[in-house]
Amino acid sequence: MWLRVLDPSLFYFSLVFLPSAIVKFMSQEKLSSVKFKVDGLFSPGHARRCEAMIRNAGGGIESVKADDMMGIVTILYDVRQQTPHTIREIVDETGYTVSTD
Repeated sequence: MWLRVLDPSLFYFSLVFLPSAIVKFMSQEKLSSVKFKVDGLFSPGHARRCEAMIRNAGGGIESVKADDMMGIVTILYDVRQQTPHTIREIVDETGYTVSTD
């Protein structure tokens, strides 16, 4: 008799939507950021080009912000897919050089 009281759509909702919410929660990315001083960011155009090249270079890169005035690139990445070392290699492969000073 208690089954008649329950709305069947609630049962359907719990079968369809709740598992996907659990999967989404369990697969959330663990993000970290890294900043590099980069040579060659002479204009806003260079900064946009650098951002696009890094963003498209590999998986696990969530966002890229290149500041042409300061010459700094800030990259937000998934720590399960990238490391600061691999991110630096990606920046170097774009043709821009990470400054050591």
